[in-house]
Amino acid sequence: KLEKALTPETMIGMEVTGNYSKTLFDYLRQRKYRVTYVDNFKMNTFAQLHSPQVKNDKTDARLISMYIASPDELTKVEIPEMNELKDLANLYDKTSRQLSRHKCMVKSQINIIFPELESVMSNNSNMGISYMLLKFPTPKEIAEATDEEIRDALRENLKRAGKFDVQYARKIKTLAKESIGVKNYPVLCFKQTVKTMLFYTIQAKAIKESIREALKKTTYARLMEEFGYNVVSLATIIGIAGDIRRFPNHKKFSSYCGFGIREKRSGSSINKSTHITKKGNSRLRQTFHMLALIHINYKTEFSEYYFKLKERGKHPKKCLVATARKLAVKAYYDLLKCHKSEALNDTKSEII
Repeated sequence: KLEKALTPETMIGMEVTGNYSKTLFDYLRQRKYRVTYVDNFKMNTFAQLHSPQVKNDKTDARLISMYIASPDELTKVEIPEMNELKDLANLYDKTSRQLSRHKCMVKSQINIIFPELESVMSNNSNMGISYMLLKFPTPKEIAEATDEEIRDALRENLKRAGKFDVQYARKIKTLAKESIGVKNYPVLCFKQTVKTMLFYTIQAKAIKESIREALKKTTYARLMEEFGYNVVSLATIIGIAGDIRRFPNHKKFSSYCGFGIREKRSGSSINKSTHITKKGNSRLRQTFHMLALIHINYKTEFSEYYFKLKERGKHPKKCLVATARKLAVKAYYDLLKCHKSEALNDTKSEII
């Protein structure tokens, strides 16, 4: 019935509503219809202005038709190719949260069973020690094992042995003999927790590699080599924002990221109050906050900007927000340059 009413000039607008919208979007695209996603955030604001009291299917359909007929190019979001990046970034985020939760659980149980082990644990040795604990979960079992058995357990399933030699095994064995951990503590739950933590660790690495492969297929692949971006943050930015060219300027993009600035001033008063509106995508805002912390830690030009604001007496949180917004502006122009480079390469290839 719908196809009978459609013509080649008909514009179809769709809200992003999970997997159903993706299937229908692809079906309509294959049949050469003019179909576009609409930006959910902009759509909600539009609905509040035109129909704040009524919310039903008929009203939503009428509002979407009015919305896509507007001249604002920012209303149209045609990013089906970015769905995979967005889904992978969301999956990595959920997996990382589970991994962090299970790491805390393992650490709390180690503090009961073998508290001295924490002194030799680090981010680089956790995998090896986790495999060792699966084989020798208590200090008693570690103390009774040979140096070679402990060394082999530490190296199990690892590509590089690193510092896991006989001397390191003896150090752990010495700590086990002098341990003040709870004797005869039940270890079935502990071993299952370690197994689950290892599972999420392996999954997080595999998802990260998949994100890297997906990014290589996009226009923005070269940004993976630039300092300040990592594959997960880049996938989040591209997956949510889509084609950066749909934003006419960096102010629109920074507002979309939740860094829009609101100013409050009364009459001719010289006193004014400014703050961010946060009316944007919270995931993008969180991503740029994390990138800002990385830049501050590594003492880059953005850390200089952060400390310059701090010296003026600004609150540290305001300095961090300002730095994150500055990074969002930089990301906008970095993404835009990728499209310009691609267009230049296409022109050169045509000339050749």
